[in-house]
Amino acid sequence: MVAHGNGVAGDPSEVSDAVVALVETPNGKRPRRTVVAPAAQRMVLEAFNHTADTTATAVLGEMGVSAFAAPR
Repeated sequence: MVAHGNGVAGDPSEVSDAVVALVETPNGKRPRRTVVAPAAQRMVLEAFNHTADTTATAVLGEMGVSAFAAPR
């Protein structure tokens, strides 16, 4: 277990639960990234990932290769 900034150890089963959820999600519906973190960190990381995805989609569109941004 890894201790978070607040000194509380994380729950390793959260990672295995996230992996199972990804495996059970059909192709084309899986998220590009999955965040497994405490709530406060999750909110920041999800906002960052949203911005990164939006930017990547725009750049790939400008390059004419927007298919690379399509869901997998």
